[in-house]
Amino acid sequence: MVDISESVDSEMLRDLYGTSSSFRAIFDHFASRQRALTKTTVDRIQQNVIAEGHDDVTRRDVISFYREVEAAGCGRFVVGRKGHESRFDWHVSLASVGQVAAGETEEFESVDEIEGDEASEEMLLRHRFRLRPDLELSLDLPANLTSAEANRLAGFLQSLPFQRDE
Repeated sequence: MVDISESVDSEMLRDLYGTSSSFRAIFDHFASRQRALTKTTVDRIQQNVIAEGHDDVTRRDVISFYREVEAAGCGRFVVGRKGHESRFDWHVSLASVGQVAAGETEEFESVDEIEGDEASEEMLLRHRFRLRPDLELSLDLPANLTSAEANRLAGFLQSLPFQRDE
């Protein structure tokens, strides 16, 4: 464990916890995490928090949250560019950030203490495809999609039943 006085302003996190219901929902989501991540995207966190019943959490709320926890020393907010999503690169475990903010603990787990596969969230890129003039599809795919995976996906799409053109 890392001493909280070293790099992260735990008092600021506890203050942020009481700032808004959106921030509280995000902190609580982090505190309940079983898997540790070193990167989290804005869209993924918003989707997860909404899935937990907090429909009022907006993308703007998540971005504002990330900017505040960056100021507290938890990591670095990176604005997405050139097809990459906006994300937060964590310096400490996001679970411990949520737990400290909620007053459940006083110590942070360092990202360096997080093991292998747990450490990285699969970076997904959102691709949009206009199938018809009035229908655009959105598909989230790994940033490191291989040609073999693309071929498997194409094969899956070709296997779907369809209506023949007349």
